[in-house]
This record gives sequence, structure tokens and C-alpha cells, in this order.
Amino acid sequence: MVGYLQRISSGTVAVLADPLVLCNGYLDKKDNGRLLADLLGLASPGAAVLFDEYHHGLVLSDLGPQAWVTTPWGAGLLWLLVAVFVGLVLRGRSFGPRVRQSPEAARTDVEWAVAVGQLLRRSSARAVTLGLLAVATERAVSAQTGIPLQPRERFWNALWVRVPGLAADLA
Repeated sequence: MVGYLQRISSGTVAVLADPLVLCNGYLDKKDNGRLLADLLGLASPGAAVLFDEYHHGLVLSDLGPQAWVTTPWGAGLLWLLVAVFVGLVLRGRSFGPRVRQSPEAARTDVEWAVAVGQLLRRSSARAVTLGLLAVATERAVSAQTGIPLQPRERFWNALWVRVPGLAADLA
């Protein structure tokens, strides 16, 4: 354990690195009781002896908002927040000019198709696009001809038998 003694005009200050040495629960351990008796022996008879009992370990209530507001730094931060809030309220203006949003017009199907096409072109999704278009076309042909789409091989075989011209165009 590390300790430091400093003589000042009205007495002596003793600082210990470990606050548990002088706690009630540890006075019977090792030579802690003897150390306390020696420290008290430094004071003259009848002199006042003061203990800083703040450092007894971390307590859960120390982490609450009441604990930091009662400290000087916490109180200063709280006053700063209150001053900024009151200043903004008294100022009565926003931080910048208001930006008006124009009412959004309904988009047509063509605009949506163009937007999706541009996104697919920008992302170089040619294979995905062609696959989606092929599936959509097969669905439309299936609805027109009445040929069931699943299983896919039967769809194409039936399409080549029933409508060979359309099958050739799709292929």
C-alpha cells in the first residue's frame, strides 16, 4: 500500500492509495487497525480528526441522473443545456430557411418502367433484366394460349406443337 503524509499549517494530511484499508470491514485484516492507530497518533490530543468517506466504492445510485447533476461539472453542463434551450426558444427562428416541398404528382406506369430500367442499367443487371422479361413474356403467352406454365419443359414443348411461329419468335 502507498501512502503520503503532508504537514500543513493546521495539521497533517494523510493520503492512502487504497481507501479500503481504513474501512470498518477491513480494520481487523492484516495490520490495518494498527495503521489507523498510528495515523490517529499523529494528531495531538484533543485535535479534530476528519475522514473523507466519499471513496467507499461504486454504488449503483452513483450512476443516476441525480448524482451527476449534483457535481460541479454536471451542474455546469445542465445550466449550459438550459441556456442553449432557452436561447433557441427566445430566438424563435429555425436554424435555416424553410424548404417547401412540392406536392408529389402521381407517376404514370411509363415513368415507373423508365425508372426501373435506368436502375437496372446502372447496376449492370443485364442478365437479371433479361430473365425477368423472359418470365413475364412466358406468363403472358401462357395466359394467351391457355398452356400451363409449369413445368417449364412441357410449356415449351406444347408451345412448339400448338403455335410454332410464336415459339420461334420467343426463342
